[in-house]
Amino acid sequence: MKFEFDRHNLIYVPVKIIYRQEVNLVALVDTGSAGTVFNINLFDIDLFQANSKVLEIVGIGGEEEVLLQQVESIQIGNIRVNSFHAQFGDVTSDFGFDSIICADLLKQLGSVIDYSARTIEFRTPPS
Repeated sequence: MKFEFDRHNLIYVPVKIIYRQEVNLVALVDTGSAGTVFNINLFDIDLFQANSKVLEIVGIGGEEEVLLQQVESIQIGNIRVNSFHAQFGDVTSDFGFDSIICADLLKQLGSVIDYSARTIEFRTPPS
């Protein structure tokens, strides 16, 4: 998948998330962050979902409480990950975009980023 850097040399990719509904987003790719997070305001969150956890994450923007829940699937390009544990938080008001794809999902997607060619590939890694 080809990408263009924005004016800050950041990478964005289209993402499809299925969690009680299908939501299409554009996500920031952040190789230096651990946990993928989506804007909680874009989803019909089930506060009583089994195995939900409230976590406190710390980043350059400060501290943020997020809700960790399992989503049915996340798809980028032709690669889909099922039953992924994602974080939901108020990323829009604090960070300025709707989602951040981080190391946990990048690893599971078998991501390869070529900055010179401006490509990012997603291929499910071998088990």
